[in-house]
Amino acid sequence: MKQQNNKKCVLPPQLKKMMGLKGILSTLLLISFTIVMVTGIMLTFKMKNFSSAPMGLKLHIIFGFVMGGLVLIHLVLNWGFYKAEMKCLVKEAYFHDFPLGRIIINHIEAQRKLELDSEVKED
Repeated sequence: MKQQNNKKCVLPPQLKKMMGLKGILSTLLLISFTIVMVTGIMLTFKMKNFSSAPMGLKLHIIFGFVMGGLVLIHLVLNWGFYKAEMKCLVKEAYFHDFPLGRIIINHIEAQRKLELDSEVKED
């Protein structure tokens, strides 16, 4: 049976605060990226004739997809660090005061409970 990781964010106070702010920034960037990529893909497929589009628009679309791919690779490579940022953010008391913080905390706690329940059933 896997032990539950209840370790607190063990960092100096200044670094803890910075990790929390980086967690908020990373989450906002992830949400923004998702919205921009989805709407960009929708607009690209709505175009009737890509070949007759001006060169600037073609470059914009192509490099938009390149950037999207690079962002996804970056997210995959740094997923563990993002989780660490979020753990530090969730463990900070001031985070509980914000509605978004409460939603994220509830989601993480629900996921943790589901994981523990599924581990108990497997044993």
